[in-house]
Amino acid sequence: MITPTKLESNLAFEILSCSSVQDSLMNCNHACSKIVRWQESKIESLKLVKTFLGTPAQRPEPWAGHLNNAKIVFLASNPSFSVEEKYPTWEEEWSESTLRSFGSERFVESVKAPFGAIDKGVDADRTILKSGKLSPRVPYWREIRGRASEILGIPREEISARRDYVMTELVHCKSHNEFGVTEALKHCANRWLNRILELTQAQLLVVMGVKPAKQFLELFPDIPKSWGSWKNSKSSRGYWPTAKSLPIDLKTKRWSYEQQKMHTVEILIGGRTRKVIWLPRPNSSQVRKLSTPGLIDSRLFLYWREGL
Repeated sequence: MITPTKLESNLAFEILSCSSVQDSLMNCNHACSKIVRWQESKIESLKLVKTFLGTPAQRPEPWAGHLNNAKIVFLASNPSFSVEEKYPTWEEEWSESTLRSFGSERFVESVKAPFGAIDKGVDADRTILKSGKLSPRVPYWREIRGRASEILGIPREEISARRDYVMTELVHCKSHNEFGVTEALKHCANRWLNRILELTQAQLLVVMGVKPAKQFLELFPDIPKSWGSWKNSKSSRGYWPTAKSLPIDLKTKRWSYEQQKMHTVEILIGGRTRKVIWLPRPNSSQVRKLSTPGLIDSRLFLYWREGL
């Protein structure tokens, strides 16, 4: 049985109860005000409230998975929002013990659980809804599970978010399309990112996509410009092939082992030196499946897996 540590439970509860939520409701100039107020657009009763206490506003999301067991941390911009999910709110039904359980044990193995998300089987990566039914598979989670399987060399059906990887964000309040993330980024990351990473021994930190990568670079500007790939950049960025260009890039050696390795850097973060990997996000036109022939050199897989 995999259970979170007390430190995980404590930190999850702290994030779920983040005082910046209330502070930003009282101060429109607060860094988090824009993203916290975003929920007003989805829940009518929240408009112009001075406190979320006792309301159906959804709380900040700590992470999904188990920090203590994870070999890989996947990092995104901020969590998405679903009014249908059985997700912690500021209403009284969510007691401290229930919040701790949800925050540190998001993934469960039984569809009969009162809340959470399913970790394995045909229902993997579905969330439990208020109705008791299951949501469709969360596309981002499904893609993450695939990348974790490929990086670790574990069959997809055996990979577990309770044992192998964990997903978290730079900003923990929910919104759509990263609304409010830019304003809240440094405040939220400075408050929580190191504390989250201090609780995991994971040697790999994977940043998927352009927006979270740009945000990550704001926090760590010394990372070389060859790390990460995006179009229309004013400065030179790294390169990552599309399905159409990959055969040509392999033939011309544009997509060499040396080029591939540029998207992995080692930095001190969360009290440890970790490998930070950039990968294309879901729905990107760039090749996403790492098992695609020729995309990732076997030497790079070995480098990623060192120390795991």
